[in-house]
Amino acid sequence: ELNKKYAEIKANEQRWEEEGIEDADYVFVAYGVPGRSTLGAIRELRAEGHKVGLIRPITAWPFPEKAFEHINVKGIITVEANATGQLVDDAALFTKKVLRADIPVYALPFVYGVPPIREIKAKFAQILAGEIKEVY
Repeated sequence: ELNKKYAEIKANEQRWEEEGIEDADYVFVAYGVPGRSTLGAIRELRAEGHKVGLIRPITAWPFPEKAFEHINVKGIITVEANATGQLVDDAALFTKKVLRADIPVYALPFVYGVPPIREIKAKFAQILAGEIKEVY
């Protein structure tokens, strides 16, 4: 009975916000406070001509797997306010499971507070230049 309840929650309670994912080459995934600066970064990057989007999970569980179903990307990038990159594991799992196994997933962990827009943009440039390697 409990498994049935969890399956129902997983199917019906996934919540997220998204922006610009319909034509994005790269989709950023950011949970909580880093999602605000990541939103600012993707808006600036789009204004500069980059095809980027954002998936901002509202629920950590159930993880918004459905948000990944309709994207066709060159890469997924998590932006996190921690040292180890914890969201990257969930994002990679669903990217590889729902999309394709060959899509690279990158982690941008920021240890000291909320990542500034300029740093997110700088790290994105490093990803494009091949200076930051994929985690998965």
